[in-house]
Amino acid sequence: MLLYINHIENDNFLVTKFMFDKISLIMKNQTYTIFSYFMILVLCTSLFSDVGFSEESIKMMKEFSVGAWSMGIATFENNIFVANGIGNKIYVLDNNGNFIRDFYLKDQGCSGHIHGIDVFDQKIYVAKENNDCVGIYDLNGELLNVFGKTGNKNGEFNSPQNLEIYENKIFVVDSINHRIQIFDNEGQYVDEILIQGDDIQIFDIEIFDQKIFVSVNTHFIQIFDLNGQFIDEFGSEGSKFGQFQSPFGIEIKNEMIFVSDIHNNRIQIFDINGNFLYEIKSDFKGPHQSVLLDDKLFVLDTYNFKVKIFQLPIQLTNSNPMYYYFVIIFVMIILLFVYLIKFKKII
Repeated sequence: MLLYINHIENDNFLVTKFMFDKISLIMKNQTYTIFSYFMILVLCTSLFSDVGFSEESIKMMKEFSVGAWSMGIATFENNIFVANGIGNKIYVLDNNGNFIRDFYLKDQGCSGHIHGIDVFDQKIYVAKENNDCVGIYDLNGELLNVFGKTGNKNGEFNSPQNLEIYENKIFVVDSINHRIQIFDNEGQYVDEILIQGDDIQIFDIEIFDQKIFVSVNTHFIQIFDLNGQFIDEFGSEGSKFGQFQSPFGIEIKNEMIFVSDIHNNRIQIFDINGNFLYEIKSDFKGPHQSVLLDDKLFVLDTYNFKVKIFQLPIQLTNSNPMYYYFVIIFVMIILLFVYLIKFKKII
């Protein structure tokens, strides 16, 4: 099974070319020139390893069978929590995708299938779409609290799709009511954010850097501030790069946005400003959500009943530009050292 990554150019190539041009100007010896070419090749390999300038395939690490369609995945303390949506069951995996344990949710008072989860402060928060409620459980599945019921008033839901815990508040996607409802960590209503637009339905939410990112049924990712003021949006309907057919899950790490593009059966990756970077394809069948933990991407391949785990290249997992500077400095030191040995006779 293969994963395909389409890559576009980035500024690191320009940095490398600049260095190469400067080094070429001071080359006086053929042997040194050949060695310098070699070191430049090492530098390029370090900067661009695992992700080339053309379509490249890599093997998927592994997959984990959930046994039914899954609509909930979250990270907590270096583990992955995955929901069996129909069976009301939670699987816990380590950061390499190895099975640790599983347990059932005791869902009296908030029954129904799981449609989204988050894990925070030793508690599991679960959106139950078909019963319009949110359940709060301990890490063994014991019910601690329930809030919400069917309706459109404050604290009521119509098809809650997912939720996220941010700054000790619970943000719930109240899809058909066209809003995000905000609760304290005990489930008491605090506020709401209305999403404007005709027949808008919200699918998912991700909060990053004081901004709220939501996926909507009009094939856009929309961005709001924490007060609900619209900031920007990106996307359109289609199958080209940067377009969507029913975007759902949003994951943001290292200032990159991972979007589950369900009906195009792919994960698209954007920079934090919404510019397309990469497309990830496998034999997905309706991938709904993904999470990134360390250097691995965990994708809910919903209608294949699996979690698929991919190793990501360092360019997608290391947002610190100092990594590239360290590589450049290291190569320059080696080149300088060889130059001094060759021409200055220091050894």
